[in-house]
Formats: sequence, structure tokens, C-alpha cells
Amino acid sequence: MVATDVSSPFFTPIKLTLIISVFVSARMILYQVWAFIAAALYQYERRLMVQPLVSSSLLFYLGRRGLRLLYRVSAYL
Repeated sequence: MVATDVSSPFFTPIKLTLIISVFVSARMILYQVWAFIAAALYQYERRLMVQPLVSSSLLFYLGRRGLRLLYRVSAYL
């Protein structure tokens, strides 16, 4: 980590911790949002929402892995 500003040594670890915590806790955050919304839905509406919820979680984590792969490939160019 390179400090280019006076406050960089203070804010860089805080930003890094915030980003990592969002990635780690994304599954639990999505579950809590779903539990809040699902209480107001009928049974058939819940069944309709399962596929978008599963696919959005899957695409979130695949996108993160794709960015990591893209970064590694671009390092060799």
C-alpha cells in the first residue's frame, strides 16, 4: 500500500475491510432482505422469486471470480 495523501494510511485499511466484509457477508445480507420481503408475499409469488435470487447470488460470486481472472490475465499482457 502506497500512501499518496495524508489520510491514506488511515483510510486505506478501513476501505479494504469494508469491501472484504461486503463480499463475505453478501449471502447473509441477501437472506435477511429476502426474509423481510417474503413475509408479505403469497406462496406462488415466493416460488417465482426463488430463481432470480439464486441466479443473482451465483452471478455475484462468479463476477467476482471473473474479475480476479481478468486481472491475472491482464498482468501478463
